[in-house]
Amino acid sequence: MDKKLKQNLILVICGALIFAILMNFSSVISIAGTLLSLMMPVIVGAILALFISVPVCGTEKIIRKIFVKRKHKPSDKTILITSFIFTIICILLAITLVTAFIVPALLQSVQSIYSIAEKRIPDLLQYLLKFLSERGISTEWISKIISKIDLEGLMKNVSSYLTSFLSSFIGVISSTVNITISFVFAVIIAIYMVLDKKHLCRSAKYLVYAYLKKPAADRITYFCSLFGKTFAKFLSGQCFEAIILGVLMFIAFSVFRLPYASLVGVITAFCALLPYVGATLSCVVSVLLAFIVDPSKAILCVIVYLCVQFIENQFIYPHVVGNSVGLSALYTLVAALIGGSLFGIIGILFFIPLTAVIITIIKENSAKRLSKKGLFDMISENTLHDISENGHTENTKQN
Repeated sequence: MDKKLKQNLILVICGALIFAILMNFSSVISIAGTLLSLMMPVIVGAILALFISVPVCGTEKIIRKIFVKRKHKPSDKTILITSFIFTIICILLAITLVTAFIVPALLQSVQSIYSIAEKRIPDLLQYLLKFLSERGISTEWISKIISKIDLEGLMKNVSSYLTSFLSSFIGVISSTVNITISFVFAVIIAIYMVLDKKHLCRSAKYLVYAYLKKPAADRITYFCSLFGKTFAKFLSGQCFEAIILGVLMFIAFSVFRLPYASLVGVITAFCALLPYVGATLSCVVSVLLAFIVDPSKAILCVIVYLCVQFIENQFIYPHVVGNSVGLSALYTLVAALIGGSLFGIIGILFFIPLTAVIITIIKENSAKRLSKKGLFDMISENTLHDISENGHTENTKQN
């Protein structure tokens, strides 16, 4: 078939498909939703496999370093299975640790917060009224509103509503068999993907090179490889940084005798997995807890939290996460905002390494284009010259 005729035929078919989709858009959306629900265990399993493969690969590297100078080395399959079992054991130990130690502490803290709030809210309201009246502000309308509110009844109603909501929510979750089955299938799919990662990558690469031209296939495989490496560095660095920040926050709150040091440390560690968003969320929660217990400690809580956050941002985060991903603060913030607005928490976690990969590819492509035009060395020299001149000018002004 003639090449031009083939191109025209493809354009006609694509146009007919687009017209058919637009004319039956609601049916197409319904079919797409059905297919998405059917493929959801595979999608969730792939996401779980991507997260699990990071510690598995790290454990594999450690095992290979241990046996690098020995004559009898285990096979690749043995190393992979050993790394996977070790990773699963560590995950189960972490879940057990959280369930056995942290959850009871959190429940006790929440109960104490509820009891303190029930006693302290009336005192806080009276303190607020006194503060306003001393400064000549009329508080009669506030007093009338407060007198009409039954705080004890309100707290009891809130408690009963929360209890009934949680019990009904847990009942719905436990009775939803489809979700449980889908999650079990997702876990099984993730296990198979992690253990058979090399074969899956080889098959995917075979299909890409079979159905696409070699330049396009090279770009796709390079992008996937670069994204895998960047995501592994980002996730491992983010987890390590979250643990460090949680420990620092626990120590700082304990030293300054601020309330709920262990609870704040756990909340900070979990929230630190989300760049930028997590820091604000954990700070607000910490200040709220301190304000409920003692309003005078709220300002101290803000100062301590900001100081620890400043130390972490200036000395820990750039070395642990920033250098591994290679993104500036502006690009990281933009990626977190776009990913969070589109896909929530998962979007924040994926868009930062994705942005790093895109910027890396753009830089490499720009360098190749400049090299072909013979401008790369000239622009690099001019940039260095401008930087040195600016630095010299600033030093001269200062002197």
